[in-house]
Amino acid sequence: MEGLPQSPGLVGLAMIALGLLAALGYLAWVRPPGERRRGSVAVTVAIAAIAIAPAPYVTWRIVEDVRYTSGLSSWIAARYGVSVVQVHPAIFDAAAAHMPRTARYYLKVSPTVDSTRRQAFEQWAAGWLLPRVAVSSPGQAEWILTLGVDPSTVGPPLSRKWRIWPAVEGTPPAYLGKVRT
Repeated sequence: MEGLPQSPGLVGLAMIALGLLAALGYLAWVRPPGERRRGSVAVTVAIAAIAIAPAPYVTWRIVEDVRYTSGLSSWIAARYGVSVVQVHPAIFDAAAAHMPRTARYYLKVSPTVDSTRRQAFEQWAAGWLLPRVAVSSPGQAEWILTLGVDPSTVGPPLSRKWRIWPAVEGTPPAYLGKVRT
């Protein structure tokens, strides 16, 4: 989850340790006096520890996740998926503002863009820009949307080109080009 730690950290480990102590305390309380079967006690301790120990940490993470996501603005909440991988959703808003709803467009991403950002860019465009249609060849396109590539180098000549988003935090700029008709 963006904005929250991806590993337990010291707080999480402390919560897991408290959960383990609670599990052991519970077992000491419910174990019948005089029980001497070590094997069954060890299995019971292991099962209880696995079941109870993570409970405080998991509960804390759920509460923090809900607190964080409920505080997002409605604009970013609708576009959250692509922003997690550091492709700014405003790229697609700008492209949609320029392209008519009946447009055919071609996507091109620089080979220097890592595969996660590349995939997010391509998949988000395919959904966000609907009912516009993505085409498999630049020769079929009326518009060229790129990430880290000058659209005038993609294929068909352009009548106009916009830089619709600047380079930010390792993600190259995004461009939109209108194919000359």
